[in-house]
Amino acid sequence: LQALENNPGALHRPRRSLASSPVPRITHHPRIARHHAHDDTVGKRVAQNMPTTNNPFRSSNTNIDMQIISREKNRWPRHHHECDWRFYKGSVAGAEAISFDDTEWAVVSLPNGIEYLPTEASGCINYQGEVWYRKHFTPADALKGKKLFLHFEAIMGKSKVFVNGRLIKEHFGGYLPVVVDVTNALKWGEDNVIAVWADNSDDPSYPPGKAQDVLDFTYFGGIYRDCWLVAHNPVFITDPNFEDEVAGGGLFVAYDKVSDASAEVLLKAHLRNDSRKTFTGVVEYELQQPDGTQVAFLNDKIQVRPGKAVTSKDKITVKNPLLWSPETPTLYNLIVRIRDHEGKVVDGYRRRIGDRKSTRLNS
Repeated sequence: LQALENNPGALHRPRRSLASSPVPRITHHPRIARHHAHDDTVGKRVAQNMPTTNNPFRSSNTNIDMQIISREKNRWPRHHHECDWRFYKGSVAGAEAISFDDTEWAVVSLPNGIEYLPTEASGCINYQGEVWYRKHFTPADALKGKKLFLHFEAIMGKSKVFVNGRLIKEHFGGYLPVVVDVTNALKWGEDNVIAVWADNSDDPSYPPGKAQDVLDFTYFGGIYRDCWLVAHNPVFITDPNFEDEVAGGGLFVAYDKVSDASAEVLLKAHLRNDSRKTFTGVVEYELQQPDGTQVAFLNDKIQVRPGKAVTSKDKITVKNPLLWSPETPTLYNLIVRIRDHEGKVVDGYRRRIGDRKSTRLNS
């Protein structure tokens, strides 16, 4: 909590994130704080299972306990929106409305795959059709002034996300996150309703494409991964799924000229300024060995105009790198920080990365 008090705006991924400086990340409910393959940040718990008293991020009318996850740049301080979702299997009219009565619906926690199935459940054993989810919550006052996103790690099939009765996002496909900007859709000091409609019926227009009864696996349905409420400062590292840029958005790491003697780490970070003032500062890149030893450090000056985004590009050369292999799966910590002109960290991200020397096999 001390980190948050020192820098309450630094709430900021998916795939995992953590921060060495006061860049908190918030998570609603502990059970939601799980990590999945498509989340590119690593979360480090700074506070876990915090008591409900004196918790500035506890919703006033829900059972959501939030954890603060240090997010060096794993991106967002995230609130876990996992518990107390209302669920209905089937079609129902008007379920997106704020006034809709969902008191008789089942109460579930996310992830929710609609139903439990046996180990061998291929061949269209699973339910296919419409489902609805509804979530009531009152956002904490500490989130006012932040850039707020709902981050569904995955919803199978076609889906629509409503906030307070208004359709905010429509998505097709079940294997990428559904990211929704809710900054201007939430109401403060009162009950808010998130309603999600999903349909995993056969549809050749998006993956997996083939009908369920001809596949040798089951792709379930519903909100089958975690959901987060992500809070950013006005200047932040973006989410590649939301930005929808070709080979862009978020933090991109690649490698070149990898050998036992040296390796080049290519870095690209996409930053957005959602404030009304031009932002001037630096992007810091720090590479650490698993034991915390600093291997490299550099920074890149940036200037971002209001409402615009820029891409910071840089390169780190590592001498005598600890190469990843199945026998020695060494992973470095790449820590990225955004600092303003006064040196304050406004966002941060940590990602575990590894270099692997490729071997060409001659036929």
